[in-house]
Amino acid sequence: MRRGLIIFIILLTLTGCSDYSKENGKESSTVVTPPDSSTLNPSTSSELTITTIPDPTAIPDSGISVDIDVNSKQGDIIVLGHYEQDNDLSNGKEPIEWIVLSNEGEKILLLSKYGLDCLPYNYKRENITWETCTLRKWLNEDFYNSAFSDEEKGKINTTYVEVPEFIDPDKQTAFYHYQNIIGENTNDKVFILSIYDIANQLYGFNSDLNEQDINRRCNPTAYAIEKGVVTSNLYNKDEISKHYTTKDGKYTCLWWIRSYTDGTHYTHAVGVDGKIVGSGLKYSSVREYLAGEVLIKNYAVRPAMWISLK
Repeated sequence: MRRGLIIFIILLTLTGCSDYSKENGKESSTVVTPPDSSTLNPSTSSELTITTIPDPTAIPDSGISVDIDVNSKQGDIIVLGHYEQDNDLSNGKEPIEWIVLSNEGEKILLLSKYGLDCLPYNYKRENITWETCTLRKWLNEDFYNSAFSDEEKGKINTTYVEVPEFIDPDKQTAFYHYQNIIGENTNDKVFILSIYDIANQLYGFNSDLNEQDINRRCNPTAYAIEKGVVTSNLYNKDEISKHYTTKDGKYTCLWWIRSYTDGTHYTHAVGVDGKIVGSGLKYSSVREYLAGEVLIKNYAVRPAMWISLK
């Protein structure tokens, strides 16, 4: 009888408490579940079940060295940082895969393999530049701080990002109607590619912006789709779009690039077929929107950055 009373007191104490452990500066809760009361017997032992609930905002240990292979070449895949991708918050963030676009000896240019999130270029329809758009702020604050540990941040270079010129997508030449409002060059940790970048053959892309390019096609993550990215198989008013896939057979999406067209509340994007999409081009979709308007909320975001090899 006395032994049963002691067990009851211990269980009562445990069930009224929660244990918290800190990992990487974030708290994760540990839930203690008592055994079924029907199994309590002074003559038998019963174990407690302990379940740890991961904190979805915590930056997990990457499990790999931050040192990048200095011999990484264009087209290789590098894993660095963590971000929610499978849309299952209970299992934490997933490692981010990056495509190597260029290796310049002391640094390499990376582009996320997948469309990682869904955000507008700017949250308001207004005259906007890369310097002042909300997407730039999100990349260099929210994404940067959420996706990388302090050690990983130490490998990310600050990049001098030049203001892209206005581009005529048909002639593929620059024109200068709004030179007084194109904004200033910036210094960024994370950015998005420009219209010149996605036509750079040294990065593995087709130099013709009006040609379909499978290397420019992008598949979004389940998380990005949940946030609003529309994939090529859902462009049901354009039967051809259903056939656009990436090299590994996955449906594609539109993703933002850093260049402006014929108005400062429009910019360019890469279409589901890998062609350039700009203002004035009606892109057939379930929502029928003008491709390139800065407040569109169903384009994917593919972060890019330069990583130090030193």
